[in-house]
Amino acid sequence: MRSFLIKINVMVCMIGLAGIVAFSSTTALGQLATPPIPVAPPPLKNAPPRHETSGLVLKTQGVSDGYVLVATVGHASTYLIDCNGFVVHEWNHRRVTGMISYLLPDGNLLHTVKNSTDDVGDTIEELTWDGEVVWEYNTDQAVHRMHHDIERLPSGNTLVTVWERIPLDEYMAAGRDPDTVPNGEMWVCAVHEIKKTGKTSGEVVWRWSAWDHLIQDFDEKCPNYGDPAKYPNRIDVNQLRASKGEFKKLSDWLHINSVSYNPSREDEIILSSHAMGEMWVVSRKTGELVYRWGNPIRYGKGGEADQVLFTQHDPHRIAGGLRGDGNILIFNNNNPVDPGVAPYSSILEVKPPMTASGEWPMPTAVGIYPPCEVIWEYTGAPGSKFYSPVVSNAQRLENGGTLVCVGAEGIIFELDAEEKRVWEYVNPIMRQGPKMKKLEKWNSMPPSGENMVFRAYKFSSDFLAFQGKDLSPKKMLGPEDGGDGAELLTAP
Repeated sequence: MRSFLIKINVMVCMIGLAGIVAFSSTTALGQLATPPIPVAPPPLKNAPPRHETSGLVLKTQGVSDGYVLVATVGHASTYLIDCNGFVVHEWNHRRVTGMISYLLPDGNLLHTVKNSTDDVGDTIEELTWDGEVVWEYNTDQAVHRMHHDIERLPSGNTLVTVWERIPLDEYMAAGRDPDTVPNGEMWVCAVHEIKKTGKTSGEVVWRWSAWDHLIQDFDEKCPNYGDPAKYPNRIDVNQLRASKGEFKKLSDWLHINSVSYNPSREDEIILSSHAMGEMWVVSRKTGELVYRWGNPIRYGKGGEADQVLFTQHDPHRIAGGLRGDGNILIFNNNNPVDPGVAPYSSILEVKPPMTASGEWPMPTAVGIYPPCEVIWEYTGAPGSKFYSPVVSNAQRLENGGTLVCVGAEGIIFELDAEEKRVWEYVNPIMRQGPKMKKLEKWNSMPPSGENMVFRAYKFSSDFLAFQGKDLSPKKMLGPEDGGDGAELLTAP
């Protein structure tokens, strides 16, 4: 049993937190670690039920009309699935998916792909509906490493999260404690806006980097010296990846795992710092960090009881016209639990504390940003909980429901407005190819992640990309023999 748990732990370290970036201690990003997972002899209290099969496992009245985009991390195909679990369209690409995949209004697929098993997705690839590559963009891997998220802007430019390499001497000159710098270098998180300049080229036309917004109280002879609590709009360069120091020597010390742009607030972006347990709002006009929420201890205020976000993913504004318009949805991955209790995730819908003029508020007299108000929290059906230690997202739908991707387990389900689960699909596609997945009973460890989905999105039937397209059912994924899928002989 002990050897089994060790094996699972190794697997989690390879696919989990911080890489999903599986860099070794000799690679550019140094030694990355998984978050502390509560481990106790089974049975655990409130352990969630586990699925025994995959594919479509639930469909009831109330499910919204539309199609779900499913892309397994590390697999070389992306699928559009209808409500009956059938594939209506498929993209076969040359390289495996890195992390994120988006369906654009013109029908193109915009996603990141891996160039090697150690990559998170350091190439952007855009394919037409028919699979033709119309744009490919690579970063200079020696100094910039693309990762996790991208987003297409109305201008046609693309936002991308990037690690920027900073040598040890520069970090020390910025006031970083050298004892917390592994392998002689650090990688700071940044966002680049890329303008297409050719089929295989692009130009950085706007850039935001945490490196330009630092504060430190380690060395008074270095720049940006001051009390972090007095400069809440700056980032403490000596913050570690966990408040108790479990992640002390990691090159990727901020780990921004999402960037979100909302056309209704075109001058700002929302970033998720997984490592800090915070949501950051950055002004595209000024480049300043104008708001942060989730863990005020990161700027010297509050304590552990004030932390609300825990290794969260995908904070984003709910689009105009939908239920909760203007609020922010967040997948909160690792809520705190007592020893021996199964870990769980939650979905938060929060109302931002905007001023009467629609601006983000300044810190209060005691130096803390006014908090977001939690409007809605989902932790699973009554008597059960759901959990994804990494990845995942939630999306508000046109009918008022919510699509939820429990990414580590490859589970995608839809809730109606009353929180009833009306549709559920377990991704049958493994990294090595399609086959049925028999999920293990809960054993106090997170799932293996072989069918991991970084995020899933649902598109209504009248989405622009679908106009004039053949969306008839083609096949159902996941035959027992692990082949390419069983051809559909009779329409559902």
